[in-house]
Amino acid sequence: MDLPDDVAASLTRALAAFVRATPAAQLPPALRPVRKVTHPRALSRFREVLLGALEDDALRARVAGWLDEHPPLQGRDAELLRVACERPEGWEEVLAPRREPQKQPAPQQSEEVERLARQLEEERRYARKARRELADERRERARDAARYDAEIKRIQTCLERTRAELDAQRERAELAERERAEAQRALQREQRRARRAAEDAAAAHTSLKDKVKGLTAERTRLRKEVGELRDRLAAAGAARCRSDRP
Repeated sequence: MDLPDDVAASLTRALAAFVRATPAAQLPPALRPVRKVTHPRALSRFREVLLGALEDDALRARVAGWLDEHPPLQGRDAELLRVACERPEGWEEVLAPRREPQKQPAPQQSEEVERLARQLEEERRYARKARRELADERRERARDAARYDAEIKRIQTCLERTRAELDAQRERAELAERERAEAQRALQREQRRARRAAEDAAAAHTSLKDKVKGLTAERTRLRKEVGELRDRLAAAGAARCRSDRP
C-alpha cells in the first residue's frame, strides 16, 4: 500500500518500538536487526521491511495485542498502528485523510471518519474482551496443566514407591525362600541322621536281644548243670553214708 511519508514514518516508529520490546526469538528474522536501531535516520532504512511485515496476519494480531496489554505508544503513532493492524471496514479511508493533514476534511468525511472511529472503538473493545477471555482461558488451561502435572508427579511417586515396596517384598520373599530351602535341607539331614540312629538302635536292640537270649540259654544250662551236680553230690553223700555203716 502506498502510504504518505508522514504515515509511513509514524508506522515505522511504532513498529520499531514493538520490535524493540519483543524478544528476538519471537520475531521474524528480517525484523531482528531493527532491535538495535534507535536513530530515526538509520531506522528509515528498515521502513520497507517494517511496513511489509504488516502483511502478516499473525504479526498484526501480535502487535494489536501488544498495544492493548502494554500500551507503550500514545497519540497519532498508536492510533495509526492500531488502524493498520486491525484494519476495520474502511480502514484505508481512515488513513487517507492523514496524507494531507493541512487540509480540513469535509463535513461528510468527518462524519464518516467519526462513524468509522466509533466502529473501530467498538471492535477494539470487542477484541480486548476476546483477548481477556482468551487470556483467562489460557490461564485456566495453565492451571489445569499444572494440576495435571502435579497429579502425574504424584502418581509417578506412588508408582515408584509401590515399585520399591514390591522390590523389597520380592527380596524378602526370595530370602524367605532361601531360608525355607535351607531349613528343608537341614530337616532332611536331621531325618537322615535320625533314620540312621534308629537303624543303629534297632540293630543294637536286636543284638542285645540275641545276647539276652544267649545268656538265658546259658543260665538254663548252668542251672541244669548245677541241678545235676547237686543230684550227684546228694547221691555221693548217700553212698558215703551207706558205706560208713557197720
